[in-house]
Amino acid sequence: MCSSDLTWVQSDRSSLRVAYQGVRQRVSSRWDKVASGEEFDRLEFDPQERHLTYAAYAVEAPTRGIDLLTVTLSLHRQIEGQTQLRIDADPLTDLRRTEDIVSTVGGSLVGESRAGEGHELTYGVDAYADSVSSEQLSPTRRAWGRYPDGSSAFDVSGFVQDEVAVTGVISLSVGVNATYYSVTSDLSLEDPTFGLLEKDGLSLTGTAGVAYEAT
Repeated sequence: MCSSDLTWVQSDRSSLRVAYQGVRQRVSSRWDKVASGEEFDRLEFDPQERHLTYAAYAVEAPTRGIDLLTVTLSLHRQIEGQTQLRIDADPLTDLRRTEDIVSTVGGSLVGESRAGEGHELTYGVDAYADSVSSEQLSPTRRAWGRYPDGSSAFDVSGFVQDEVAVTGVISLSVGVNATYYSVTSDLSLEDPTFGLLEKDGLSLTGTAGVAYEAT
């Protein structure tokens, strides 16, 4: 595991933080699947990698009515390889090897405003775009590892949350979130009868909560 973090305090009202977190694991075997002797003679994940890089810029009171504004950009990359051999299969002709890479680019803009003592409003927008590179390397090479190669997804959300302190230990919160999403995946890579999957839609959700702070 590797991580690094750099913060630049531009002024007494603003700061920029850039961070990286990475995890890499080699040859992780699913012994629970192999030991049973019922399905797999070999089931290994190699490599397993997670890489997250993000930058967050925060500024206090950038304009009237906004107490704190935070802009965040991120890149998350997952790399995973899998090797599997089923019971009684020929390792020369039936060994299956896949490699998948999932990349996610994201961004958010979040504002916070204090309408008075014990009253805080949080609002903003965030968006994420996912892309999948997936390939089977053996026994035959094809553009479908564990997922359809070239699949993509996108979503953008706007949200508002209002929190009010009723007493010194009890606070109430209500919020609403609206999301647009779209997914594209070429299922014909596996079976031509399925064709191209394209789906999008809107969702609207609300939340309400009560929090009690023990003293």
